[in-house]
Amino acid sequence: MTQKMVLPPTEPFLLFENLKKEGFFEFSGINILVGANNCGKSWFMRMLYGSKTFCDSNISQINSTISSISKERPQQNISRNLSLMFNSSEIDDNILGYSEAWGKLKNNKSQGHMCSHKKIYIPILRGLRQLGQGQEDFYKMRTVSDYFSKKDKVSNDDAGSNIFTGLTLYEELVRHLLSSIPADREAVRDFETYLSVNFFDKRKVTIIPYVPNGKTLSGKVFLKIGNDKDLEISNLGDGLQTLITIAFPIYMAQEATIFCIEEPELCMHPMMQRAFMEMLQERRRERGHTFFFTTHSNHLLDLTFDYNEISVMLFKKTSEGEIPSFNFDQVDADDFRILNDLGATSSSIFRTNATIWVEGHTDRRYLQCYMNKYCDVKGLPLVIEDRHFSFFEYQGGNIAHWSEEGEGNKIRANRIVQNSLVIADGDTKESSKEDAIRSSFDHTYFLDCKEIENMIPEEVLKKVLEAFGHNLDELKEVCFDQYYQYKSHTKYRGLGWYLDEKLQSDKYCNKSPSGKKSPAGSLKGDYKRKLCLKAVELMNQSDFDFALP
Repeated sequence: MTQKMVLPPTEPFLLFENLKKEGFFEFSGINILVGANNCGKSWFMRMLYGSKTFCDSNISQINSTISSISKERPQQNISRNLSLMFNSSEIDDNILGYSEAWGKLKNNKSQGHMCSHKKIYIPILRGLRQLGQGQEDFYKMRTVSDYFSKKDKVSNDDAGSNIFTGLTLYEELVRHLLSSIPADREAVRDFETYLSVNFFDKRKVTIIPYVPNGKTLSGKVFLKIGNDKDLEISNLGDGLQTLITIAFPIYMAQEATIFCIEEPELCMHPMMQRAFMEMLQERRRERGHTFFFTTHSNHLLDLTFDYNEISVMLFKKTSEGEIPSFNFDQVDADDFRILNDLGATSSSIFRTNATIWVEGHTDRRYLQCYMNKYCDVKGLPLVIEDRHFSFFEYQGGNIAHWSEEGEGNKIRANRIVQNSLVIADGDTKESSKEDAIRSSFDHTYFLDCKEIENMIPEEVLKKVLEAFGHNLDELKEVCFDQYYQYKSHTKYRGLGWYLDEKLQSDKYCNKSPSGKKSPAGSLKGDYKRKLCLKAVELMNQSDFDFALP
């Protein structure tokens, strides 16, 4: 669910065209800022962090309440002003009405107000390797000097106080572990558990602030992993050091906080980026945190499909000059404009992990229903078309034009897509195509029946035929065990042939040009489509149960 954030109508926010026009923007629990270099995304995020005031509010709701107080009630009551002077019950009612309206306004503002939220900024300049022997945070000093030293009407005077670079990890650990507040100490334990589960095969992890020879100014941080020797944290891989730098302040924050993070993916491989996204989701649910971060990572954008409460904001520089202007839009993570701005190719992003090759569009509709039903029965997460996989319709006999090596004029299947599954009709096994198909694709499956329509569950088929005008007596003879592997004259036949025979009809089976039943026995085109639409509609109803074929 998105919310609205209202920003002050002053520069530099007014340099963003959409903010100048609307005065607010929509955001979610996790917000990803993308765009080409120098498009304003990092600048916007730093302004957001450094801003003195901003709030999330339902503007229309507040305006409506204000209107009810300032206009509606006086107009309604003006004709009764004299009588109210003498009617105590109406005076009470009127006061109550004003009180309720004012209370509603205050409630709306308090629910939407985010000015009280603490904000933490995690800059590009970060790390766990100390730069000297003292306790000075040189990364923070440089960041404040570059971005937050200028005084203006927008910037918060203490913006530099909540910047976390990682260089103060030792001091923060000591402060939390020695705190008299149990929640502070528990936060460190939770963070250790997170590291244990995600990176060390659930071996016990202990974070130790260590002071050699009692020299408090040269404190170091060590990790105890299982029974291994203590490991200085600076000896961890760069990716894990980056993740610890970012995740530590997030775990330590006990109350709802707004985090602004610059390019968190630096040094992280894809598995670690997934762990990062899962951590953001978990802490958002647990603590109500809000996250804004810039990125150029293909992998983080791909991961947005797996989670909820994520907004992607695409930034653009709209004009050059001494005073440039910018704009940003809410976009879907698979918007190909992002690809262009990131300089990525479609071979590295927005490609599903697998393709399922089917003969036609009805195969696709039925299979999606069966997959959803299977996931529901097994208690598995849904697999979603165009996210986890894609369908490819090869139109029956056209599959013969594909091959593994691309001999002759054939298309090389393995150059088009990897991780492919071809589902072919049962009669394909009776042809010379089977060997060619098996050798050209990663995985193949040949139906045990003529075609996908022969797999329609019996209870679904009977309901559809009833909708087509057949009575229950006629449908008694329709049986899945018969039509699933229906044969006539030793050959597999389609559902059209079977229905015409069982229902003593002449309207379901496809006809040859001579007017005779097609040897394949498939449904006529119009009935094939109508039956599919009705069957899928039934199977998608939550209160309609059916057995998987």
